[in-house]
Amino acid sequence: MKNILTHCLTALTLAAFLWACDEEEPPQNLLPVVRTGDATGITRTEATLHGSIEAHRTTVISSVRFRYGTDTSMSEHVTLSPDERMPAAQLTGLVPGTTYYFCLEAGNGYSQIGSEVRQFSTQPNERPTVDSLQVAGQGPTSIILQYRMADDGGSPVTATGCYIREENGSELQIPASLPEVSEGQTVSIQANRLKMHTTYTVCAYAANDIGESRSESLTFRTGEAVYLRQPGSLGLLIGEEDKYHYTTLSFVGPMNGTDLRLLRDMAGCDLYGNPTAGQLTHIDLTDVRITEGGTSYDLSHYTQTDVIGQELFAGCTRLKRVSLPSSAGSMETDAFRNCTSLVTLTIPANMTRLEPSTGCTALQSIEVSAANTSYRSFDGVLYNEDMTALLWYPQGKEDERLELPSTLAYLGDHALRGCHIRYIDLPDGLQEMGQGVFAGSDLEEVSLPDNLSVVPTAAFQYCARLHTVHLGTQTAMLSDYSFEGCPLRHIHIPSAWPPVCGDGVFGVTDYDVFGSCTLHIPAGSKPSYRASDVWGRFALMEESKSE
Repeated sequence: MKNILTHCLTALTLAAFLWACDEEEPPQNLLPVVRTGDATGITRTEATLHGSIEAHRTTVISSVRFRYGTDTSMSEHVTLSPDERMPAAQLTGLVPGTTYYFCLEAGNGYSQIGSEVRQFSTQPNERPTVDSLQVAGQGPTSIILQYRMADDGGSPVTATGCYIREENGSELQIPASLPEVSEGQTVSIQANRLKMHTTYTVCAYAANDIGESRSESLTFRTGEAVYLRQPGSLGLLIGEEDKYHYTTLSFVGPMNGTDLRLLRDMAGCDLYGNPTAGQLTHIDLTDVRITEGGTSYDLSHYTQTDVIGQELFAGCTRLKRVSLPSSAGSMETDAFRNCTSLVTLTIPANMTRLEPSTGCTALQSIEVSAANTSYRSFDGVLYNEDMTALLWYPQGKEDERLELPSTLAYLGDHALRGCHIRYIDLPDGLQEMGQGVFAGSDLEEVSLPDNLSVVPTAAFQYCARLHTVHLGTQTAMLSDYSFEGCPLRHIHIPSAWPPVCGDGVFGVTDYDVFGSCTLHIPAGSKPSYRASDVWGRFALMEESKSE
């Protein structure tokens, strides 16, 4: 009995022990499992490290870091958030061409565990590289080239520039005049004193302590064209030493006031309106865009976008032929004033507003683009598109007689100023004339149409050969200075009532118009004319015979 009792107590004690063991909690805060992956994004000075962390359900991670270094001691580290389970770290400032060791470590506050050690090697330094050359501007004997320093190769650039070779000639080195060049920087090189109409091959170069590399070659040919990429760069492309050597040039690209100031100088007129040694006679601006900005081109005027400004080429006495920019929409008064050698002027397709220039004594032809819908040229004379208005008669034309189209209704301001025409047939449909329209011309006799009611201000001023004028039946008013300086001998007035005529119509001249000129007036109208303050001063009046 006693043995049975002993066995029972033993069994109960063992059961209690086993039950207690079954109720005990599992171990807490076990160490995680850490692994490293491959390093990626490896360059000369950078790399990205990768790893993974597997934590038990009850594990609390208190620290995560990558250790790395150039030996297995891995003395450098990058600390990361303990919440990261796929940690990554970008390393910078590494040494090119060097092997690095790294591992991932994680801790639970009591102990720390590390992954296996892995390694990678940074890329070594190499020769620098440059992007392809770009032409930033080109003149007849110069070129501006640009390129970008794409990669310094990991070592400071010690030299950069361009090599240029004339066709069948030797290679010339043009270094960049910069204290230092950094990666990504744009470098500009200017080559001067080139030969005109010559082919050149050029490439960019860059060097460091590893060696030198070159860009792809670029071939170009010099000519009579100037290519501008930036407004204000004409001076760089022409050069102070060469600006008076050119006679014919075409231009491409944007030009501002600074460029046009130089262009005026090359065409014979300086900033103050004085003559220069410039020899430029032919200018093709077809592919130019005039833009705002830069300096004034003559101390008084500044450029406006797509505008041929007032007095832009005034006094440029060397100019003989000019083709205006195709983008130009307007030309202001006297843009070519006193361009005494200008023979031909070409008006572009986009021009919709134009004022003539005075003093172009050699101008023989004004040409207009066939695509222009506002103006038309006929026999070198500028009309509006439907030929109802004559706007500019070239002063250098030698024709003695001008027959105008029957469609003509208007003669523009100063349109025939200083012309050599002696006789003109004004059409019956002409209704209006602008100021100074025939001033200084060679007209000897003129018959005004009946529909013209007003003789405008200075219309025939200083026509030194004008001796006979026939007014129209509806001419009602003569404006001031309309016949100043004219040696009139005969004025035919068909109206029985004197046209309005102020004291300034005949101006003040040495010629005694009132004592020498005969008024031819209708029969019976002499009393009316004698009663006029101005007409009454004419000593000679002849009435027409009554029918």
